Amino acid sequence: MWGPPTEASEDPAHPIMHLMDFYLHEVRSLSFPKWCVAPKSSWVEGLTFKAVKPRAWKEPEPAEFANFFSRIQHDIKLGELQKAVSVVFSSSQGGLCSEEIFNALLRLASSPDDLHVYGFWGEDKAIL
Repeated sequence: MWGPPTEASEDPAHPIMHLMDFYLHEVRSLSFPKWCVAPKSSWVEGLTFKAVKPRAWKEPEPAEFANFFSRIQHDIKLGELQKAVSVVFSSSQGGLCSEEIFNALLRLASSPDDLHVYGFWGEDKAIL
C-alpha cells in the first residue's frame, strides 16, 4: 500500500489497514489510494540478487545501546514512560543504489511468513 492514507471508509474497493497505537489502546483504520496484494510465490520466485560493490557499514556502539536502555529503564521506574523500545542503527555514507534497494527488498520479501517486516523510505533517510 502506498500514497497518503485517509481514514478508512466502508468502500470495499479499498482495503483497510488496522493499526494499533504503541500502547495498544487505540485502533486507527486507514485506507490507501494505491494498493496491491501479491502472494510471495507469484513474484519472489525466480528473482535473483544483483551484484553490487560491498558497502562499508558503521555498526552502532554497544555502549550507545546500553546508554539508551539504561535511560529508558530509569524513566520507566520514575513513571515518566510506560513503554519504550530501545534501538540503534547501522549507517553508511551516501544513498543506496537501485541494486542495493532491490536486494534489500528481495531479502525482506524472502523472509519467513511469521517474520513481520516493515520500513520507511524517504528522500534522504530509510529504515528497513
